Amino acid sequence: MVDGLEEFIDRHDIKTQDGKLVLYKAVSKEYGSLWIRYYHNGTHGHCGAYKPGTLVTESARDLNTNRNESCGTGLHVGTFACAESFAAHPEILCDHYALRRIVQVLVDPDDVVCVPFEALLDLDLPSAHHKIRCRRLLVVAEIERKEM
Repeated sequence: MVDGLEEFIDRHDIKTQDGKLVLYKAVSKEYGSLWIRYYHNGTHGHCGAYKPGTLVTESARDLNTNRNESCGTGLHVGTFACAESFAAHPEILCDHYALRRIVQVLVDPDDVVCVPFEALLDLDLPSAHHKIRCRRLLVVAEIERKEM
């Protein structure tokens, strides 16, 4: 288990299902990545990359394991509040934020590559910091969003 994961699970009351962490991700209306699509036009930015039932994997060479960087390459997932904050983030210009989706994902603890230090700081920090990076995730469902 990577440094900080156990504390992240406890601090944010992360649930498990069949030994996998139940986490969340904000995606575009077409089930693509918000950040990669906007900044890098990467492979996970394309339509359908995060549709329910999809196994998403990042190559090892693209993983940032530096805990001092809250953002970096890898698949970002987090608490529901974290996903909600990214879904409502108006500066991500890939599509209108009211049309974004939140998906529930399962992550094997062995696939977590980084728990940024910010994810373990005071819970009063903005929820956007309550995230981790992983190498693989399974999208299991779309979650209804509250009206913003």
